Amino acid sequence: HRDLHLSLRRQRQMCIRDSFGYAMIFKNVHSMAGASLVHLHSQIMILPEVPPACLQELYQLDRFRQEHDQCALCERIARERNDSVRLVLDRDGYVAICPYVSMHAYETWLLPVDHGRWFPPTANRVSTETLAGVLWEVLSRIERLLPGVGYNMIVRIAPWSAQRTDYHPRIEIYPRIDMFAGFELGTSIHINQVSPEYAAQKLRAMEPHRSCGT
Repeated sequence: HRDLHLSLRRQRQMCIRDSFGYAMIFKNVHSMAGASLVHLHSQIMILPEVPPACLQELYQLDRFRQEHDQCALCERIARERNDSVRLVLDRDGYVAICPYVSMHAYETWLLPVDHGRWFPPTANRVSTETLAGVLWEVLSRIERLLPGVGYNMIVRIAPWSAQRTDYHPRIEIYPRIDMFAGFELGTSIHINQVSPEYAAQKLRAMEPHRSCGT
């Protein structure tokens, strides 16, 4: 809880400084996911400019709103809660889903149901503990289903410069049970042999660990 609280608070501090464009928290677990140190650790990377992927997402969100007069992520969350086939859990104001057209097998997103600029929406410890508890359940389901798996985890927020309040910041988890090979590198098209519907079904069936070690 404490480590998550400090990391998220540091991310907020860096994002509101005019000299920085973006701050991203990420965690690489095991060497297969790019971890360079043996002990568990998270990192925060400060960038002078907003990454192209973030700008592209904001563009797509604005385009969707103009065409449909609603938030794309609100629409996605409502659809996933209604269909339930890609829903992993729904509790305490958060949903975890295996997103449609996932890049990786068992890829999982953890999103707040409500709009917000930050993750969690408030910086107090109670809010962070709630998030930590939900995150722990998601990770424990993944680790029980895929023992010893390496994974990448990132905290994605809207750029501070965008001044967005209609965003759903999220945590994205990418288990690394497959590798990019020649086709993926040559075409930027990713082959995922596990459907998100199947992945969510398997993760829902997992019992999370009883204790929280986040």
